[in-house]
Amino acid sequence: MLRVVPVLSIRQLNKDSLTIMFYRIQPIFDEKITGIDGVQAEDAIYSLSIWDPLHIGHWNFVKIPDNVIIPIPKVKSKARLTDLMSVYFNGSSFRLTISNKLKLILAEYCSDTIQFIPLKIQHRGKLITEYWLTNVVKFDNDTAVNYPISDVSLEGSRYNEFYKINISSYKEHIAERIKGRDIHIEGYNPIHINKLVFKKNINESLLVINFVRDGGVIYCVSEYLKKTLEDEGCTGIEYLPVEQGKYCHIDF
Repeated sequence: MLRVVPVLSIRQLNKDSLTIMFYRIQPIFDEKITGIDGVQAEDAIYSLSIWDPLHIGHWNFVKIPDNVIIPIPKVKSKARLTDLMSVYFNGSSFRLTISNKLKLILAEYCSDTIQFIPLKIQHRGKLITEYWLTNVVKFDNDTAVNYPISDVSLEGSRYNEFYKINISSYKEHIAERIKGRDIHIEGYNPIHINKLVFKKNINESLLVINFVRDGGVIYCVSEYLKKTLEDEGCTGIEYLPVEQGKYCHIDF
């Protein structure tokens, strides 16, 4: 289950300028909004085996061709349809289920990081086609994460045990993870971003960050984009500001 928490607040040096906030987004779990206590969909119709190479579960972080098969999520009958849905099935990890309205807005802010895949969902016996599944094909770690002052740690063998390591770039982060797998074929301990610090003067309003401890892959929106989504009446989205973030840091 994708659990998202807030990421970062950046204060510009110009004291007369506005504070820029980034929020990590997640499907909201509020019965008044979703109509149900819990996830909106946790079952799906599978037209082929999950072991089939054409199943979407085998296509992570690469562009998905048209012949890849996506399960049809079965939304619970008491659940309402929202613009961001809590939908989980084999192959949905690190992906968001979003409405056509939300997709049109987000697509304006991600030129090459997210591929939007048409998704059919079943709700109250009807097949609904106006939904999409996000597929991350490129991450923003390189341009957005301030690695030298972020806390990047090797996960220990005990609960909540971490060892801070020096990582200076996303390329180095990937290399260290690969090296760790090669050395420790069994009992591999991943390297996560424990405390995320963004670079200053980020121009993008939508960021996708990889290797974060809480969630793995996270989707972040700026305060400007958050306001746009709210003004457009997008439903089902929970925005959590940085002050509530457990593994986040402010870079002034």
